[in-house]
Amino acid sequence: MFSTAKYMATIVMTITTKEICRFTDESLLHLSQDSLKH
Repeated sequence: MFSTAKYMATIVMTITTKEICRFTDESLLHLSQDSLKH
């Protein structure tokens, strides 16, 4: 049987993971640029 709740949870987790990865990448990018300025 198809579980809608499980499907929704998977989508939410996927989106959240992507957002976290993007946020981390941007933070690392800013840190790298700051290091290069000094």
